[in-house]
Amino acid sequence: MNNNFLAFIIILIYSNINAQNIDSKFNLYHGNKDYKNGQFQEALKKFNKANSLDISNNISLFNAGNASYRKNEFEEATMYYEKYISKCDNKKEKSDGYYNIGNSNLKIWERESNLLDLIDKELSNSKIEDDQNIKEKMKNFLITDSLLKKQKISLENKDKVLSIAIKNYKNAIRENPSNKDARYNLSYSIRLLPEKTEEYNNEYNNEEKKNENEKQKTISKNGVEIKKKTLKLIQENKFKEAYSVLNKGISKDESLKELEELNKKLKILNEILK
Repeated sequence: MNNNFLAFIIILIYSNINAQNIDSKFNLYHGNKDYKNGQFQEALKKFNKANSLDISNNISLFNAGNASYRKNEFEEATMYYEKYISKCDNKKEKSDGYYNIGNSNLKIWERESNLLDLIDKELSNSKIEDDQNIKEKMKNFLITDSLLKKQKISLENKDKVLSIAIKNYKNAIRENPSNKDARYNLSYSIRLLPEKTEEYNNEYNNEEKKNENEKQKTISKNGVEIKKKTLKLIQENKFKEAYSVLNKGISKDESLKELEELNKKLKILNEILK
């Protein structure tokens, strides 16, 4: 076999892949420009092109979801966000994806709510009155019957999609407990289902306790004592001693790594107070 020929083919393939990656980023860049200019349909086309050229260009899926959302195509937006999440390894990115799906669900809920308001108005206009002739009564009867069927479907969709929104906001918080926007929207969504508010709140509080317990389990017994001692010293305004205890603890106990941010703040505080 001609090894030079093989090398040439490999180089050509590699060059083609590299060119596709560049074209993908090029389309992503111009899609972002269109998006900022409010040209959401054009932006969506470019984001889709970017992803077709390089399937590892995951941000193009996220941005395609955003473009669809701005076009009020909320089901389509959800589809893009779900694809984005399926390819994510980063918990914060997954959280952002779930959060945006929850927002899309809420928009669908609003759409169904507006539709129900419209149906109510049409129902009031199609009442069967005693002074109507048979033809008018039959016409209003058929209209009312059709509207009541639409109303039933819309009510079912409305409650269902709100429950899905709550589920997605919960998923966003599980992936990233610091996602404050997801917490706010979760609380807001729960209040929209009065008959289930207590049930959802209890479930949410139980999950929060479970998460807190899991955090506690990750710290060793020695680490828990160091953490308690550090917090006690902070309450007593003994910041130098608190920094000393925590700094030594972190250097010796890997389970205290999650307190590194607090350790940095104590260090800065001590430098200020010198």
